[in-house]
Amino acid sequence: MQMLSSFFWKRQGHCSSRFTSASRRREWCQPCKMMAPVFAELNGEEDKVKFCKVNVDEQPNLASMFGIDSIPTLAVVQDRHTLTGMVGVHDKADIKAMLEKCKA
Repeated sequence: MQMLSSFFWKRQGHCSSRFTSASRRREWCQPCKMMAPVFAELNGEEDKVKFCKVNVDEQPNLASMFGIDSIPTLAVVQDRHTLTGMVGVHDKADIKAMLEKCKA
């Protein structure tokens, strides 16, 4: 899974026609660690979604750009616009359902 930085987002974040699902997290965040295997599974299953992660301690400007107040946050972005998102711990089925709505 790609770790996003401001530089990467400015250079490549808008170049894909696929959805980008960015997980905002902190290394010390236990709920973020709980969600990591779910995101890894979905990353391997979803061919129309590019999963990325952002360490909000290292990239506060990206967190600010997307209005991230809480972690973990999952944001679905297309063409540099946030379509939807989820805050907190969610199961794989809930995340897949959210992604399917975005694809429709």
